[in-house]
Amino acid sequence: MGDSPDNLVGASLGPYRIVGKLGAGGMGVVYRARDEQLERDVAIKVLPAGMLSDEAARKRFRREALALSRVNHPNIATVYAFASQDGVDYLAMELVAGSPLSERTTVALPEEEVLSLGAQIAAALEEAHEHGVVHRDLKPGNVVITPRGVAKVLDFGLARLLQPEACTAGAAEGATESAALTHTVVGTPAYMPPEQLRGEAVDARTDIYALGCVLYEMATGHRAFQESVSTRLIEAILHRPPVSPRARNERVSPDLERIILKCLEKDRARRYQSAKELGVDLRRLAEPSSVHLAPEVAEAKAVPRERSRATLMVAVAGGLLLVFLVVAAAFNFGGWRDRLSGGVASATPIRSLAVLPLENLSHDPAQDYFADGMTEELTTNLAQIGALRVISRTSVMQYKGAHKPMPEIGRELNVDALVEGSVLRSGQRVRITAQLIRANADQHLWAKSYDGDLSDVLRLQSAVAREIAEEIKIALTPADQARLTSTRKVNPEAHEAYLLGRHYWEKGNEADLKKSIEYYQKALSIDPKDALAYAGLADTYMVLSDFYLPPRDVVPQARETAVKALQLDGSLAEAHNALALTHFLYDWDWVAAEREFKRALELNPSFADARHSYASFLAAMKRRDEAEAEILRAEQLAPFSGQLLQDSIWIRWLNRDFDKAVEKGQAAVVLDPQAAYCHINLGLALAQKGEFQEAIAQGDKARRLDESPLIHGFLGSIYAQAGRKAEAQKIIETLERNMDRHYVCPYEIGTISALLGHFDEAFAWYEKAVEVRSACMPFLWADPRLDSIRSDPRYVELIRRLKFPQL
Repeated sequence: MGDSPDNLVGASLGPYRIVGKLGAGGMGVVYRARDEQLERDVAIKVLPAGMLSDEAARKRFRREALALSRVNHPNIATVYAFASQDGVDYLAMELVAGSPLSERTTVALPEEEVLSLGAQIAAALEEAHEHGVVHRDLKPGNVVITPRGVAKVLDFGLARLLQPEACTAGAAEGATESAALTHTVVGTPAYMPPEQLRGEAVDARTDIYALGCVLYEMATGHRAFQESVSTRLIEAILHRPPVSPRARNERVSPDLERIILKCLEKDRARRYQSAKELGVDLRRLAEPSSVHLAPEVAEAKAVPRERSRATLMVAVAGGLLLVFLVVAAAFNFGGWRDRLSGGVASATPIRSLAVLPLENLSHDPAQDYFADGMTEELTTNLAQIGALRVISRTSVMQYKGAHKPMPEIGRELNVDALVEGSVLRSGQRVRITAQLIRANADQHLWAKSYDGDLSDVLRLQSAVAREIAEEIKIALTPADQARLTSTRKVNPEAHEAYLLGRHYWEKGNEADLKKSIEYYQKALSIDPKDALAYAGLADTYMVLSDFYLPPRDVVPQARETAVKALQLDGSLAEAHNALALTHFLYDWDWVAAEREFKRALELNPSFADARHSYASFLAAMKRRDEAEAEILRAEQLAPFSGQLLQDSIWIRWLNRDFDKAVEKGQAAVVLDPQAAYCHINLGLALAQKGEFQEAIAQGDKARRLDESPLIHGFLGSIYAQAGRKAEAQKIIETLERNMDRHYVCPYEIGTISALLGHFDEAFAWYEKAVEVRSACMPFLWADPRLDSIRSDPRYVELIRRLKFPQL
């Protein structure tokens, strides 16, 4: 069949002529069709290509679809047929008119209505269970109330049909919570009992729990568990009792509350053991003297099914809008009704994700660093997978404590999926809970909880990353597999010091960087073989260089600690990146620098810091197209990183793409008005375009935000370019006076001098920069401010001495 499954209007599938598209979801597309043989309207569910990947899966699906088609009950939407045509797999189902129950449960319903609808849903479950079919995904969105008050349960058993044969593998019944807490059925866990969340085998009592959630929601207007964060929701379902229904709605009778709470027992042995037993209690409470059925249900039982369907077709003809609403909701097998605005679930493969800040379940702010560290380490583990694009931690921390909808976060980060979770540290034990969510549809795909000793924390995080990769079917190379399995135990006290070192490193100012060094050194005093702590030290020494301390004072220590880290663990991308920076900014060994950058990115393809550092290297080497490609990759990985924002401007400036540098700079200072280096880099770009007034304004903003001598140097060069010689000369004098108190980069004084036409002084300062190993010297060849001296023999000699690639 030449038609795409997403556009079959006008085509025929067997006896069904497709007449319109009703909706789409992560598990397929729904059409309204005409059954030409039986002259009735039906709903056609077209499954995504590849859902039934082999003949065994197709036979299982056909077998179970046949079992569903034998379930004949007025409260169940009937499955008519399952078939395949020209590679298109589809289900033909009853088309139901009405409105989803979820549209009514925003407020408490009258108890009479709760009992009537609950009894009808229980009757549907009773019928299905007798045929060996468990719904597995019962919720208000999967129950439609027809215009005549009949409750119709849709999607019976499809959660089972649309998952792999072994999807229920998990911990045995009665296992402790430390067992794998896994759920592979797409959908929200809000209506799932503990055993289903733990991945144990489900049975009729699973549906009874879900019906208890539905009854609770009808009776109170609230969900039984209302936590908005999925990991906290799971914790509540597993461990905490629901709030009493009568506490939510005092009009709920004691008997109805007793029925609801019995359905919601965490131990399935304490629930109703059959839907029939539950239905009897609901009907008895509704009318003690006799079994109560809604008149419409009684009529439905008394008349032939064809008459019942004919009645529904009249309703369909009179209210196509209602049909659209219902079917679009009912056949979204993820359990989420797609918004009519077009926001539908996507079945596309997951190739990009972000790890949202893990929640600190201890609720002790002093422990935030621990949860943040776990976020970073899980991000790093996932980033090592070559086929997966993983957003950097620096760009997701803005969502810490935020309550944005998942689809909105997914759009902002441009990712297919999000990982949210929590960390609970108690004594020497730690629990990591993670949840995988398809971002565009807010569909919960997988959840798992991991318990272990603090010494096993790296192993636990690797296990999370490995199982997420398996869940989204990312092919792991042998190198990926090796990196995700070769974890070691840690000394808990040393690892805690390491995490505190990372915490202070992220702050980035001089005082916090020095505190970071203290914590890394503490970690190494406890565990001298802690490669991560050595890599952290190397990072910190490199950040201190040129910005705060003389390179000769700190870069040799950065090199020494990076080498030590790699001796202990050659697979640390962070250590390779730090070593690359020492070769690039201090040794001026371009070949060694590029080798280490490439090794870091081979080990961690989503390492944003390494990508923008490598882009800076490429720009300094005048490999402009490569630099642009690399900084674009970095921007995809870290769209909200402050360091990346300033480098994004800097690299375009080095590449002489001044228009793009200004564009990036203007966006950056709006996104982060306090980022001093974004303001000064924007000023440098504006100066190259001759827009001196705005360039100086940006430089002044940067100076007010950060008194760094480097920023003063940049501002001095802007003054000189603008022809404001007195201000430029004053900055030179200020920098010279401060050289005894703070490190000042000689390169920048030389550049201001060159722009003022003081060439002898300029080259004297450049010689000083060579002597102190200024980290600015590698940019001598590409710096666009130096065009006036490029023909000077002294400049040519400097280029030769630094052995840039052309010479």
